[in-house]
Amino acid sequence: MKTNSKGVIAAIMVLMFLIGVPTDLRAQQQQQAPSVLQTIPFRFQPYITMQEMYDSNIFLTSTNRTADWITTVTPGIRIGQQDAFTGILLDVNGGYNWYANNSDLDYWSALGNLDARYSPNRYWNFRVREYIIRSEDPQERQYGGLYDQRYSSLDQTRSIYLRNVVTPSIEYRFARDSSLGVAYANNYYNNENPGIEDSMSNAVNPTLTYWFNVRNGITLDYRYEKIDYDGDSDDLTNSDIRGRYTHRFDPATSVFADYVYQIRDYDDPSVDYVTHAPSVGIQHAFSRALSGLLQVGYYYADPDVGDSRDGLTVNTNLSLRGERTTYTIFGVGGYREEFQTADNFGFIEYYRGGVTVSHRLLQRLTLNLGADAEWDKYISEEEAWLYTASLGMTYQILRWMNITAGVAYSENDSNIESNDYYDWKGFVALTLTYGEGPRPAPASATGSGSTR
Repeated sequence: MKTNSKGVIAAIMVLMFLIGVPTDLRAQQQQQAPSVLQTIPFRFQPYITMQEMYDSNIFLTSTNRTADWITTVTPGIRIGQQDAFTGILLDVNGGYNWYANNSDLDYWSALGNLDARYSPNRYWNFRVREYIIRSEDPQERQYGGLYDQRYSSLDQTRSIYLRNVVTPSIEYRFARDSSLGVAYANNYYNNENPGIEDSMSNAVNPTLTYWFNVRNGITLDYRYEKIDYDGDSDDLTNSDIRGRYTHRFDPATSVFADYVYQIRDYDDPSVDYVTHAPSVGIQHAFSRALSGLLQVGYYYADPDVGDSRDGLTVNTNLSLRGERTTYTIFGVGGYREEFQTADNFGFIEYYRGGVTVSHRLLQRLTLNLGADAEWDKYISEEEAWLYTASLGMTYQILRWMNITAGVAYSENDSNIESNDYYDWKGFVALTLTYGEGPRPAPASATGSGSTR
């Protein structure tokens, strides 16, 4: 009975989408007069994805591993518009997930991104960004993280969580490369597991960028954040002070020096700490296709009680964008912090390195490869190595239809044996898309107009 209802619901969702999809999209678009939507500057692109995934260890446990097949039907829409004064890019989708053997885990998922801006003239830029996700993935992708970084927190109950991040900002550009801006950020995290704390943070982030001349500039950045927890955890106040001096040798090469000072002030009785992190770096474009970054430094974290921690910080990458192939080799590390997750680990020492490759093998066939390794050390003194690897392909069957398939492997090797796990995943997905996609993310007429 469950299988029949699953098929009926999936069929209805697909048929509702296909009502508007012509047999020969290109021919019909050429023969028909433009629709009302085509006469206005907005671009609408509805789509639907049907995916089947096998997961060998859905709870990411070290023993008694549970495997399952997960069927997902996800309709969505992309909306975009751009001109000299305004820009918007919205991509939102939501769907239902069925588990073949664990029906109690069935749930509705959602994922959305919004980037909108208004630039009334060449001086002012107003922008709003929003990110929302509803999922039960045991490891959440880190919002704003580098190189598809995941949070270290692990929810082995697969409880549903909701995260919503809203960031409005205002920027005043008083010279070609100089600006003064302020951003506000609200981060809401809610987990249906009563054993996991919900939280909300509010942050204000003024930023000044000033170039004395074409070669020398500074950036001053302050961020104040207040995090409130619904449970027993002590609330937290964060202050981040950042300064950067940059010298451009030429348009292709620049060097910089950074200094970061962070204050973590918990309500009693939790332990407060401060962190100092100076660094230097260089950016260089070897050609229009090849560019690199190397940044190295040192961090020193000093708690009010207990031993201090220190170590090397690094952020490096080498990117090559060819006609058919894109390579990225990266390395990052030093420390990061997790305050609004399933585990709220706080301060984490880590180092991570990896490579991603995207190669267009044929005109309609693209291959993607990724692999990385990460070492983490927590306040609890647990140490763990995390390894991930993935291989996938995307084939465009028709202009409005493509199929994606792939496999992925992840492994956690901890000095606490009960935290070890490994997991294999394999999936195939079919996506139907109607209409022309929106242009890239909106930008102001005078520059990016973004504040961090």
